[in-house]
Amino acid sequence: MHRVLRPNGQLILIDGSRDDLFGYFIFEICVAYVEGHVHHCTRRRFQKLLIQAGFSDIFQHVFGLCPPALINVARALK
Repeated sequence: MHRVLRPNGQLILIDGSRDDLFGYFIFEICVAYVEGHVHHCTRRRFQKLLIQAGFSDIFQHVFGLCPPALINVARALK
């Protein structure tokens, strides 16, 4: 994703949030049961991956209840 964004381009990525008990149950137990092996990153792990890929100005916010979601907004450095 970083490779295709122009300098200072913005990434907005929404995924399930598994950091609380309810999110863990939904994504690590229910989704994994239905879809097989699926890995949902923790909020901290997602932030580390974005930094390693070259993103900065990372903003993360958990919203929603069923299912809980994590929005990640980051800027591409080049």
